[in-house]
Amino acid sequence: PPRSTLFPYTTLFRSADDIVFVSEALQVRVLEALPIAAREKMAVRCRVVPMGVDVAQFRRDDALPVAALDERRILYMGRLAPIKSVDTLIRALAKIKSDWLLTVAGDGPQAARLKDLSAELGVRTEFCGKVAYERRAGYFRQSPVFVLPSRRMADGRVEGAPQVLLEAMAAGACVIAADAGGTRELLCDGECGLLFEPGDVDELADLLNKA
Repeated sequence: PPRSTLFPYTTLFRSADDIVFVSEALQVRVLEALPIAAREKMAVRCRVVPMGVDVAQFRRDDALPVAALDERRILYMGRLAPIKSVDTLIRALAKIKSDWLLTVAGDGPQAARLKDLSAELGVRTEFCGKVAYERRAGYFRQSPVFVLPSRRMADGRVEGAPQVLLEAMAAGACVIAADAGGTRELLCDGECGLLFEPGDVDELADLLNKA
């Protein structure tokens, strides 16, 4: 985040005995935005505590891998806001010849724009609106592939540590995510998921072809 964004929090940082971040990437970005003197004093009080999920809540009951599902469904779950870059996913799907159905579970300021883009590009998409937390597991269990196409914003904002990635992995989905913010700390590229350069439509399309 830019230094001006952190200004209201500097007093709070100075008075805190312990400062906890959800990812190493977020901690680094905050420290780098502070004046050098404040950064050195604050660093000794910082630590990273990753978020977790209840794996049992998202695990499939039938013990089959999610890839065994008949329906070719790709899930995006989250806010429909610029930092989430859902338009990148829609544009990537428009580049590949497949019968994938994109399920967009979430709401936000870009909802109308994304619906128009899907219709314009001919991408088969269902927009489900905001999903209550207790219903999230059901969406993951129905989806062989989960994509988080986040971007790095011009003002420096990035993902912290997206909990939704942990939920998707717990459900056994094939996870594809943009390499932004703390995502790499949760997702080992080529081992428990696939990473692509944020905003690279062609690279994402290539990964979707292989999913």
